[in-house]
Amino acid sequence: MKYINIYSIIVILCLSCNNKSSNDAKYAFYYWKPTVKLTKNEKHLLTHSSSIYVRYFDIKWNSKPIPVAKVYFPKSTFKDLIIIPVIYIKNEVFINLSEREIESLSNKTLELVDKINKTIGIKNNTEIQIDCDWSDATKSKYFAFLKKLKIKRSLKVSVTIRLHQIKYYFKTGIPPCDKGVLMFYNMGKLGNFKKNSIYNTYDASQYVKSIKEYPFSLDVALPIFRWGYVLRNGEIINLLSKIDDSELKQQTFVNIINQQHFQFLEGKYWRGIYFQKNDEIFIEKISTKELYQAVNLLSKHIKRPSNVIFFDLDSTNISHFSHEEFSQISSFFR
Repeated sequence: MKYINIYSIIVILCLSCNNKSSNDAKYAFYYWKPTVKLTKNEKHLLTHSSSIYVRYFDIKWNSKPIPVAKVYFPKSTFKDLIIIPVIYIKNEVFINLSEREIESLSNKTLELVDKINKTIGIKNNTEIQIDCDWSDATKSKYFAFLKKLKIKRSLKVSVTIRLHQIKYYFKTGIPPCDKGVLMFYNMGKLGNFKKNSIYNTYDASQYVKSIKEYPFSLDVALPIFRWGYVLRNGEIINLLSKIDDSELKQQTFVNIINQQHFQFLEGKYWRGIYFQKNDEIFIEKISTKELYQAVNLLSKHIKRPSNVIFFDLDSTNISHFSHEEFSQISSFFR
């Protein structure tokens, strides 16, 4: 088992006093890559998982709704796991979509889900999840779309919900679905280098008190991902996902300013991107300690969720956590 820091050990010992079976607490993952190819460690963690939320495709607007980034994975990849299709829909789709086109969008969405299910041998799903950062201007069309999905199939429809949509639900509305998943991350301003935009306690504390007032059942999604801002002349020009500081430390053309901050010493192609001399990368990540702090804060304000989902299953992300930590974090809510 990988090294667990002192903070983690203290929390685990405290939890063990109240929950002897916490090591058996189930958890789930999001899978957010278009081609599924599991590593040994990913397969190992899935043996302890109850379900997996797979992004089937995205829908963007290009004169009409267009499905992109359709998933491909071989049959039996997620054997013995409940697979929940997730469809990410850009808010621009509902901005441009007319009322009469909502019926067609719901039909085509379900047809494509069925097509993907058929290729991997799934006869039917019991749940479908829609991921959309809807706004005041789009909520009526988005909510109408969700209703159409429920009418057309005997499906449980879940949706992702951002913190601002909970705090200001009297404006953003309550989506007509069976369940929401609170995305407890991406809560800070991008480019504020004094506070982690993935998770920081200050920003989180501004929202958590509103959760108890939210009239809806919520599951919880927690971050385990990391990313890097690409800076040029002090401006953010790109965002790199699934990046580890250890990668940069190995490069001879990079100057290590500190553990999170790196600068290119020369113009160089790296990761398929051309970096100019003096371009910088600032890495944001969430540590085990910060993740425990997040769930400790959240567990005081949310009713017991039926599912704790980690975003997202990837070898870079999970290399910094163990099964024991995932299970202990999930047990916070039990």
